Amino acid sequence: MNSKLPLLSWGAPVSGDRACISAHLNQFAEAGIHRLNLDVANVRRCWEEPGFGTLLRKCAEKAGLDIFDVHAPHGSIESLGYPVKEDEMFAVDSIKKSIAAASELGARTVTVHTSRTLLTGERAPGGVEYPSVDLPRAKSCICRQLDILLPYAEKMQVVIAVENLFLPSSTGDFLNTVIKEYDSAYLGYCYDSGHALLLEDFPGKNFEDIAGWIRCGWENDCVIPQGSQLDAMLENIITCHLHDNNGIGDLHVLPGLGIADWKNIVKKLETAPRLISIQSEIKAYDTAEVSLEEQLDSFKQAGFTL
Repeated sequence: MNSKLPLLSWGAPVSGDRACISAHLNQFAEAGIHRLNLDVANVRRCWEEPGFGTLLRKCAEKAGLDIFDVHAPHGSIESLGYPVKEDEMFAVDSIKKSIAAASELGARTVTVHTSRTLLTGERAPGGVEYPSVDLPRAKSCICRQLDILLPYAEKMQVVIAVENLFLPSSTGDFLNTVIKEYDSAYLGYCYDSGHALLLEDFPGKNFEDIAGWIRCGWENDCVIPQGSQLDAMLENIITCHLHDNNGIGDLHVLPGLGIADWKNIVKKLETAPRLISIQSEIKAYDTAEVSLEEQLDSFKQAGFTL
């Protein structure tokens, strides 16, 4: 058992009524899982169905599980730094609701995204194209939003974890310019291992091979290679999203099925001073033929514990 790292928090896309939810959660508990992270759909359900969060928390507690992390909705307009000023408070409202849901569930972290600063064609809401927004203006918007959100997060005792994506507005270096504006125990990072791979260079990698829907977030579809995202973010990592890929597509596959250096990732995370949770973020459609036990074993083999 790796006692230097937090227990793995397993994704819980539960659905249905109390009986279905309880059966699903019992399956996790029987597999040896102790912590859960909650997906966007269920976070929204907490908003929309009074009492659902309390029900879910009670079902988890009965199964011996702890809902430790939640993910806020992450459409462009619901993410930090959306580049249309008259709509920037939409994200504040959405993230506030997610923080409230996290608090009701007893969760410790809420992961949030930053918005694309280049909204083009089908990737922009309604297909409407907006001009690109430079990073200093994106930072100003994010800071205005955090100025409102951080006091609320502290009140609700939930930490906001900003995730590294594959955009200019979500690289470790850019996010560090935001983090250094604050000295708050309620703000940090969600390190995403798969997203980091998409921006990092390695022998034989051609950045023009990266998926087009990723490249279109960069000027002229040209992704600028970044250094180690883990190193850049390490001092302020609160939680992690762990999954693997081939360095050019956001595949969300099991550890060991891609090119991630898990030995190095584990070694570095063991030194992260603010780390409180580690989350799986593999996708169910990639593992439909793989048992839950096999999925969990892949994380154990990578160096993580339940």
